[in-house]
Amino acid sequence: MNVRKRSGKVVPFDAGFIHRAISLASAAAGEQDEAAIDAMTQAVTDKLSKMGKAIIDIEKIQDTVEDTLFEQMHYQTAKAYILYRMEKEKERTSGTWQEGLLSREFLSPYKHAPNPMGQLGAFVYTRTYSRFLPKLGRREFWWETVRRAVEYNCSLAPTSREEAENSAQFEVSDVRTLDEVVNWLLRTGHIPSFCTACYREGRTGDRFMSLVKSGQIRNCCLPNALMTLKEYLED
Repeated sequence: MNVRKRSGKVVPFDAGFIHRAISLASAAAGEQDEAAIDAMTQAVTDKLSKMGKAIIDIEKIQDTVEDTLFEQMHYQTAKAYILYRMEKEKERTSGTWQEGLLSREFLSPYKHAPNPMGQLGAFVYTRTYSRFLPKLGRREFWWETVRRAVEYNCSLAPTSREEAENSAQFEVSDVRTLDEVVNWLLRTGHIPSFCTACYREGRTGDRFMSLVKSGQIRNCCLPNALMTLKEYLED
């Protein structure tokens, strides 16, 4: 069984996306129950399989999720799911989406990835890093913040879409060792830096950005990066 996305692209069916969507909706509704989520995911999958179609449109899958939630009397979760669909439709039709360096197809799996943060991490992220989106009336989701950061980092040096999407920057859970990360950066032509001088010297916020925009930050970063890398290699 395959799925036809709104772009027209056909991809293999993955029940994990359904499970993730129901899990998010149930969490928003305060009805989160892993056993119930598993059961609803299976019920949706069974219904889709019984249709006997080789390709199913994404809208049909989402309609089936809604129907199943109501049938199993998870009304608050159904409401949260419907509101999410309405918000995404509003985003698509209002033109708030702006194509950047990272493509929609690349970003899609990350929208449904499990939240990598615990309670404290989520609080710090929401308070400090998640920007408010006036047109959508909400703060950024995790994947949107990471997208913004990755595209900004890639804008600092000429970077193709392929290079950006093949980098490890977007992974929300990096299990590589420090040596592996350092070697990867060196192979890609970058200088790993262990420097913390900007924080210690108060080069933060507007002061830091003024140095970045003028290009003067290079005078601080380059020698410090080389010295700290040398210390790391010799240690």
